[in-house]
Amino acid sequence: MKHVYVDDDNSRHAINNLGLNSIILYTEFNDFLKITGPDKIAVFHFPGEEPNRPAGKRIELKNKLNLLIRQCQAIIMFSSELCSEDAALYRQYNQPNVYHYLCGFVNGVLPRPWMDWFYMTANEYNVNPSMLAKLTPYETKPLYFDILLGLKKPHRDKIYNYVTEHNLQDRVLMTYYQTPDKSLASKSASEWIKGVEGDIEPKCDMTHSSATVDYQGRTMYLSMIAPVDIYNQTAYTIVAETKADSGYTFYTEKIVKPILAERLFIVFAGENYLQNLRNLGFRTFGSIIDESYDSVQDSATRFGMALEQMRQLMDRPQREILDLIRPITEHNKKLMLENNWRNSLNDAIEKIILGN
Repeated sequence: MKHVYVDDDNSRHAINNLGLNSIILYTEFNDFLKITGPDKIAVFHFPGEEPNRPAGKRIELKNKLNLLIRQCQAIIMFSSELCSEDAALYRQYNQPNVYHYLCGFVNGVLPRPWMDWFYMTANEYNVNPSMLAKLTPYETKPLYFDILLGLKKPHRDKIYNYVTEHNLQDRVLMTYYQTPDKSLASKSASEWIKGVEGDIEPKCDMTHSSATVDYQGRTMYLSMIAPVDIYNQTAYTIVAETKADSGYTFYTEKIVKPILAERLFIVFAGENYLQNLRNLGFRTFGSIIDESYDSVQDSATRFGMALEQMRQLMDRPQREILDLIRPITEHNKKLMLENNWRNSLNDAIEKIILGN
């Protein structure tokens, strides 16, 4: 019999979904702490970063880990969010009996990807493939790149400033809302996301793209809806990820949408973002553009090299590029839709608990 502690409802659901009978489940930490013996397993779900994370959650987690690290046969930690502070925590507790399942990769930590954003976003398109029906990915377009920058961040500033300083505005479709207090609802959502079929009904105050909406019979994040009309005006995509710090890579719906839309992308994110995508089975565009920017640790240098690739692509014939990318983009779409990106966590928890 295994004694299993669960830290919140998400970790409890992860265990209950397995339907195991050979466990005693604990929700009170002090009760679990009193148990002696080798058959102790703790499961932690680490919530998103502030302001969504309750105050002191990271400190509370460290305190619990310090008490359990020598008591437990295994400690399982999973999270669909990732930031610099979290990456430092995972490195600190990078020990043989601690299993990190993350929506990305942390340098120096054994990779155990749990691609929750891949699953959540791709699942919407598996359920409702009509959302992509009007895309024309292999037709030439009047513009080169969509650059949808969202909230203000340093790497997005760099992209925006480069485009404006080099007078490239008439060759791209770029938006930059920068602040979350500019209500998207006042724009009827259609200004942010154009050319979609059906109405978008807000489920909450739409101050940013992570607002929840009803769309084509589904409740989903606004940011998961592919901007079909924007894609049909532009040939390629700039992905300005949620996080772009060095030392880790974090994957969100921002990369899923151009993959599902069969597009070439240039990424502004942490170093080795593209390499880690390839480690997951995807193909990138190193045979077409210079992707060496991906391995550069210094962020300013990495972004500058990526911007140069964006500039060079604008000087090449779209027809040539669109023909070259097709085998890559078709493979990527198929992998994104057909792989079950959540199974890794469920399978791992069951094996650890059963001792397989």
